[in-house]
Amino acid sequence: MIDRLIQKQISKLSIDDIISFASKENIDITYNESLLIYNYIKNDWKIILYGDSSFVFNDLKKQINPVSYNKINTLFNLYKNKYKNYL
Repeated sequence: MIDRLIQKQISKLSIDDIISFASKENIDITYNESLLIYNYIKNDWKIILYGDSSFVFNDLKKQINPVSYNKINTLFNLYKNKYKNYL
């Protein structure tokens, strides 16, 4: 059930949503970085939420600026812990 809800929201996700969220969280990302994040979310959301997300984050670490990466990683861990009972 929760997978379908997540998948439905991800299908509606846009690059502008990524940029907007990053801006609200004071994360300065370029368009190319937002595109990279968008593609990972769209294609690998199950691995990110349920599997070993280190592969995704290791790749992100190589391709986005370190300050943004640290903020994104911190937010991911915060939200994943906050909603772990629903996953």
